[in-house]
Amino acid sequence: MTDVEEVDHPELLRQQTVLAQFGEFALRSDDLDKILTEACRLVGEALSTDLAKVVELQEDGHTLLVRAGVGWKPGVVGKVTIEVTENTSEGRALTSGEPMISPDIQTETRFSYPPFLVANGVRAVANVVIIGGKGRPHFGILQVDSRKPRAFTDRDIAFLRGYANLIAAAVDRLRLHREMNLEKETLETTVAERTRQLTEANTKLRV
Repeated sequence: MTDVEEVDHPELLRQQTVLAQFGEFALRSDDLDKILTEACRLVGEALSTDLAKVVELQEDGHTLLVRAGVGWKPGVVGKVTIEVTENTSEGRALTSGEPMISPDIQTETRFSYPPFLVANGVRAVANVVIIGGKGRPHFGILQVDSRKPRAFTDRDIAFLRGYANLIAAAVDRLRLHREMNLEKETLETTVAERTRQLTEANTKLRV
């Protein structure tokens, strides 16, 4: 084993452990906000970054909401929105489907970054798309943010993509669960209403 492999082994093990931990948590929980928050906590732990967030694409298709996150100042999570444009790393990721990495946003020329990132001391960014279910738009973006310049490796990005796919599976599972419950409630309401109508009709016949 080379010196590089010896150094990298603990990092790889940490990432694999986090994937297993998050996968187990996502299967046990039916609370999407808790799942997304735990996703942010664990991904930051796996990559040793200061901050992480999940931004959710809104119904208008042009706005991202910071749905969950860890390490951010008050007033960011659940409040801040980002416009989906080609001059943002999030917008470029959504339109291209490819990860976007900025090792140092102070020297970045491709993208502009929103003020809340600067206010939180962010220097480096890596994000990947959280895909939607079959025939559905992307759910949003998983992003890790570092307060120090950082060159994210190909292995870091591969880990993030696999991690984002676990998030996507959890989101789709809960969506299907909600839809099934809604169908069940609709059916129960229809049956109850039909039963009421039949009862009224029978009552009138007996009069």
